[in-house]
Amino acid sequence: IMAKYVAGVMAGWLDKDITHLSSQELEDEESDEEDLFSDDYKEGCSQADIPFAANTALEEILELCSKPNPNLTLPRRLFSDIISQSSDGSRLAKSILHQALDRLPAPDDTFNASFESIAKNLTTVSHLMLNSVEVAMSLSEKLKHEVVDPSLPPSGNAFELSSILRPLFLLGGYTLPCVGFERGQSTSAIKSTSAIKGYRFYDALKSAEAFPLGYFDSSRGIDPSITKVIDEARSIMRHARSETSRVLRHCMRKKGDKDNVFCWLGRLVHANGMQATLLQEQLLDERGDVHGTLSSRPFLMGTALSVLEMCCRVLVQNYEKNGIDAFDARYLMSTNGSLIVSSDERRLIDLGGTAINRAIENIPGTFSGATELFFLTSALLRVSIFPGIRTRGEYSRRYKTTFSQLRQLAGDSSGNHAQLPEVYKKCVAGLLGWDTCLDDRELMGRIVEFSILQLRFLADLSERHSRGADALLALIPESMVKLPSQYIAHVAT
Repeated sequence: IMAKYVAGVMAGWLDKDITHLSSQELEDEESDEEDLFSDDYKEGCSQADIPFAANTALEEILELCSKPNPNLTLPRRLFSDIISQSSDGSRLAKSILHQALDRLPAPDDTFNASFESIAKNLTTVSHLMLNSVEVAMSLSEKLKHEVVDPSLPPSGNAFELSSILRPLFLLGGYTLPCVGFERGQSTSAIKSTSAIKGYRFYDALKSAEAFPLGYFDSSRGIDPSITKVIDEARSIMRHARSETSRVLRHCMRKKGDKDNVFCWLGRLVHANGMQATLLQEQLLDERGDVHGTLSSRPFLMGTALSVLEMCCRVLVQNYEKNGIDAFDARYLMSTNGSLIVSSDERRLIDLGGTAINRAIENIPGTFSGATELFFLTSALLRVSIFPGIRTRGEYSRRYKTTFSQLRQLAGDSSGNHAQLPEVYKKCVAGLLGWDTCLDDRELMGRIVEFSILQLRFLADLSERHSRGADALLALIPESMVKLPSQYIAHVAT
């Protein structure tokens, strides 16, 4: 009885806070000010601008969720009772979710957010998803709306800007520089999705006294002040991907919620398919419209690697148990499967559509979660990590002379790094941004593990001599063999 009473009192307090926030938003719209939940807000508002007082019941709830053992003070039963006794439980769940996400650093925020503060706010989001079915359902419904909303253009740019999960996914790859950052020539379209107008990682590097020459001093190694910035950035990205993987897992408790997440991921891959086919000269070309229509690289990288963390070990264990039957290649003929592999992509075997349709019968209406995640993860890596590796290589090649000059200066004891042109510092920041993300040993090990899984599946499938085996191979894109093999060779060297 007491628990019900406490939940009812807290629900009343939260309803008042939400009503107050809603009225504030309405006033902001009428006065042409930025709306709390709009994309413009995300582009220009800092965390300090979030318009609710620190002593509101909503803020107190979120603070409790960020504690090391939040289950002790806000158990699942209490959460459920609070939302069930609210005058509008659905609205309350949505508002709690939005406010929790708004505590994360805004995409273009340049303030020096510490690992502790970011980790605290990430914990808040994952705890809410774990302990409130209603909050998890509100996220699932929002993802469903993002997929089916006819008012949203099909570009990766628009898809990212409209996503409620944008703050979470951006943190998973936030050190990656936007196209043209080092020359300060990003187009307005690219800036709108890059999430790094201020480039928080660059601001942190500039605070290191030895930056940038301290990175190139071969006699003494990388300066500790720079290493500290790199280590903290890796910690933030690792923790962000870990917490985001938990958020996704909690959002997929029910079949309908899983479908919403799978459709959302498939739509993201489809909207960014061009990432996998960019020409070498397009990888760093900020002048064209190519990158302005695609999702930003931090967003894609954060999404792909969070999904990989969520499912990699589970998929490997599933394959150890069930072998080749763990994944069904017929998925690539389904509605969602056709989104992630374009019709003009080369396949392992060229049989032609008619022969495939004759050989493959009884295509299931639904597929296992393992099958969906296996092919979706492969496709996500195809449009994120592998284009990223190509871009890092092109970046190093383009600025090879600049980096050689900096190495010479670093060996000269009379050199003064404070007098270096800003463009030199930005070039180094871009290089470190790529290296910090891509050369994370923990991340590399997980990608190798998934790459081996793909190659094992395809090798076993090629050895199966049952009817329709060749037709199944004819569904598999060539990239599922080529890219994992290249990555394993890349890591080995």
